[in-house]
This record gives sequence, structure tokens and C-alpha cells, in this order.
Amino acid sequence: MKFEKKDRVFSFSKNLGYLLMLLVFSIILYFVLSFFDKIPESWGYFHILIISVLIIFIGKGIRYWLER
Repeated sequence: MKFEKKDRVFSFSKNLGYLLMLLVFSIILYFVLSFFDKIPESWGYFHILIISVLIIFIGKGIRYWLER
């Protein structure tokens, strides 16, 4: 299988954009939850990042289940 440079650049930029949007979503979610005092005092940004990743996996799982 031969990969073209254009396809690799597109794939890299797509993955980078996906990662950046995950970080932006996590930051917004963290600030909203901390503004309304809905997260425990001992939690930080890393815990909210894990919740964001779990939301993605649940969404992908539902999508896979619905396509079957």
C-alpha cells in the first residue's frame, strides 16, 4: 500500500484538530462545572479530561451499536 504525502498531512491535521477540540471541550467543561460547584474539591482538570474521553468512547460505542 502506497501512502501519498497529501493523505498523511490530511490525516495528521485531522487528528491534531480532533485532539485540540478534545482539550478545548475539556477546558470549557471544567470551567462550567467548577463555576457551578459541581465537582469535588480534590478533582482537577485531569479528571475532567478522563470524563471527556469516556464521553467520546460512549459515543463511538453507541454509533457502532446503531450501525450494526
